[in-house]
Amino acid sequence: MVTLQEQFAPGSLDPALPALYSKMPSQGGSRMASTRAMLERRRSSRVLIRIPVKIFSNDFHGQPLGTPAEAIAVSRTGALLRTPFQPALGSRIEVLNGISQETQEFRVIRVSPCKFDGCFELGVEILYPTRNFWGIQFPDERLTA
Repeated sequence: MVTLQEQFAPGSLDPALPALYSKMPSQGGSRMASTRAMLERRRSSRVLIRIPVKIFSNDFHGQPLGTPAEAIAVSRTGALLRTPFQPALGSRIEVLNGISQETQEFRVIRVSPCKFDGCFELGVEILYPTRNFWGIQFPDERLTA
């Protein structure tokens, strides 16, 4: 499993992402953060991994909705999910980890526009972190003998 810090050297960018500029506005650049600055602001390491999940929420009519989805990057405090629906920003969802069958409540903190495959990408944060919901060891955890 590769972390973003290992995958991208300082100053390099993922070609699938929009360009990020590290120049100051006075140098003709944008106020967008550099990749390195974005990585340093993270609360915990992010691991690129595919985990099947099921998302429980309510649809626009208040009816319960259980939708298969996929976590494509996870951290101790959240995840990036690919889903076939677009929940409201700030809404709460329950996520069932398809491997461990555990459920946790998350808040939607980012919603990307619909991709060519009809899926949305959701940035979510875990509301009540108790232990390792994803069942993996993160790169910045100390190994104990």
